Amino acid sequence: MSGNGWVRHVSRWRLIAGVLVVALAGVVVVALRYWGPHYWQWLVEHERQLRLWIETRSPWVSWTAGLAVFTLASFVPGIAGKSLVVAWFYGFWPSVVIVNLGLTVVALVEFGLSRWWLRPWVESTWPARVAQLRAILNAEGGYYLFAARVAHAPYTLTNYVMGATPLGWWDFWWATQIGLLPGNLIFCYAGSSLPSLEELGHESLRLLWSPKLWSALALLAVAPWAVRKLVFFCLRRMRRSEEPRAPLRR
Repeated sequence: MSGNGWVRHVSRWRLIAGVLVVALAGVVVVALRYWGPHYWQWLVEHERQLRLWIETRSPWVSWTAGLAVFTLASFVPGIAGKSLVVAWFYGFWPSVVIVNLGLTVVALVEFGLSRWWLRPWVESTWPARVAQLRAILNAEGGYYLFAARVAHAPYTLTNYVMGATPLGWWDFWWATQIGLLPGNLIFCYAGSSLPSLEELGHESLRLLWSPKLWSALALLAVAPWAVRKLVFFCLRRMRRSEEPRAPLRR
């Protein structure tokens, strides 16, 4: 599958998954409220206590705790759901800091593990992919990884495979830190748009159909494709500007 096809495929399934999640959340809310009110109250109370703890502690304490939990959880593949949960509790800007920093830390750790201990296993597991990446990185450097991050290449696999290539630490860091940011902004916006359980209890399912929530889901589907187009357009312009120009004929 080509790069554009991959991004369209991811975007389509991300939109479908978002719609299914909202629909499933509606079913769960109805079931808990009307057939399991005790369980619903238990969930609402624990959510309220956790939000109160986050709000009453200093940002250094609450943000550090959230960063530690998110970073440890991110060693398990699958980052989208965790990012949504962090944004649901912390709000937009705090979650952007926590998610982007946590994912970069995890990426550096996995990159180092692959480079120092797991390189023979990575090279034997994905020999063709590693050889291809080495050739590309010799020409493109960190810009290729940056484009891959923006295009939502598989996060954990990319970390380990890049560790088996000659890519330097500096290029891996900046390409990861900046390349993950557009996607993290979108996930955190979507998560911060979700209503709390207490709000759902008071205003029922109307909040699940809010324009803000559905605009966030639409953004999850469209933004990866749009951002990737913009990044690759800029990279093509950079390459053309660096190409030697033929001398003018007199």
